Amino acid sequence: MLRTCVGCRELGAPAEFVRVVAAPDGELIPDLSGSAFGRGAWVHADARCIKQAVPRGFARTLKANITANPASFLALLRAQAERRALSLIGSAFRARKAAAGSTAVRDAAAAGTVRLLVVASDARAAAETAWVDALVVAGRARAFANKEILGNAIGRPETGVIAILDNGLAAALGRALDVAALSLASSAEPRGRDTVVTEVG
Repeated sequence: MLRTCVGCRELGAPAEFVRVVAAPDGELIPDLSGSAFGRGAWVHADARCIKQAVPRGFARTLKANITANPASFLALLRAQAERRALSLIGSAFRARKAAAGSTAVRDAAAAGTVRLLVVASDARAAAETAWVDALVVAGRARAFANKEILGNAIGRPETGVIAILDNGLAAALGRALDVAALSLASSAEPRGRDTVVTEVG
């Protein structure tokens, strides 16, 4: 079933949007899993749409008095996206659908099984290797968190690189990382029906 962005009013598949519900106090609660109870509204994970949606678009759609502003909503959204990204990394590792550490990831890269590579922001040595460069060029590498945080996500000591080996998990993680990197300064032009859109949500 198609959804409508409360910001730009464009239609799209649910995977292109973030579902949002309203708290009793008027705050907006991002629902990246799409399972929170209550009336929901949908918005592209895009700074332009968020600016258009908060607070008026959400107030109209959710029929609620919304007290949030774009900056506070985006802070909540990014924090939830970071938690979801770490949860997905942990789930992938426990399900043996991820490889962690330079040796294991290098072997997975050589075998062509890496769907998405996560590189810690402080993993300088790993980031300068040829196999990481190849994944960057292929558009399958992302910088996220630091070695301590990534290690905690998989129950190991500090870890600089983690490779996701499953297509579905890689896609979900990529979406979460996109949201976690959002900034209200990312675009000054509103997104709308007459805007040419070249990116997904």
